[in-house]
Amino acid sequence: MTVLAKDKSIDSQYKIRDRKIYQENRVMGRMALFIETLDYFDTGHGYIANRYCGILRLLDQ
Repeated sequence: MTVLAKDKSIDSQYKIRDRKIYQENRVMGRMALFIETLDYFDTGHGYIANRYCGILRLLDQ
C-alpha cells in the first residue's frame, strides 16, 4: 500500500507492507530524502524502525 501526504512545503510518500512502513520518500523544495527500513522492533502495539538506510539528494530544477 502507498500513502501520499502533502503539506505546504513537503510531499511525502510512505510504502507500507504487513503494518510496517518499509520505505519513505520526502521532497522538500530542491531536496529529496529517501529512507529504506531494514529492520523493526515490535513494541507489542506496533513497529518502530531500528535499522535503516537514508539518502539525501539535491534535485535538479
